[in-house]
Amino acid sequence: MLLRNFGACPADTFGRERPFWRRAFAPRRPTERRCAREPASCYALCTRWSNAPACFDLALAFEHHSLAVADVLDKERLYALACAGGFPAGCTNRAAGIRNGGYAGDPFRDAPGADTDACLARSFRLDCDRRGAWGCAMLGQAYRLGEGVAAEASRARAALDMACAIKPDFAACAFAKRQRAEMDAPPGREDDAP
Repeated sequence: MLLRNFGACPADTFGRERPFWRRAFAPRRPTERRCAREPASCYALCTRWSNAPACFDLALAFEHHSLAVADVLDKERLYALACAGGFPAGCTNRAAGIRNGGYAGDPFRDAPGADTDACLARSFRLDCDRRGAWGCAMLGQAYRLGEGVAAEASRARAALDMACAIKPDFAACAFAKRQRAEMDAPPGREDDAP
């Protein structure tokens, strides 16, 4: 299951691995801190119990802490699994990983740019539509830069504003505010570097 959805667009895999019994029994969501202390426990919740939030929190632990675990595990695969398990933030983080590159084993490295950009925009929209602040912030950037969607300032502003409306004191809102400032800068001063 860790590899089955890895090469597909996150938006196309959302919820595919959510078991039918998931709604009846949902183990408590661990935290990133707990997953950093007990990665084996979070891994078991993620894979044995199909707990998509546990996959996400374990991916965050990989990203922010030094974990000594098997090489088969990495944050990109765990974000993909969280997305496939029905956790929309996993879709955004996997799409952001694809967008930012730098991962040697990523099947998207050699994919055509236009196809990849459209996939990313769909993945960000999926999370934003479910009130994910980072999904909205990244979707706003996609509209600002015309990545995977037509460049539309009004849609960019709406998505960026939504990121802050969802979680005003969150890193996604700070990112959205920087994107807005770049959009609103006088001509000639805008820096399109993400």
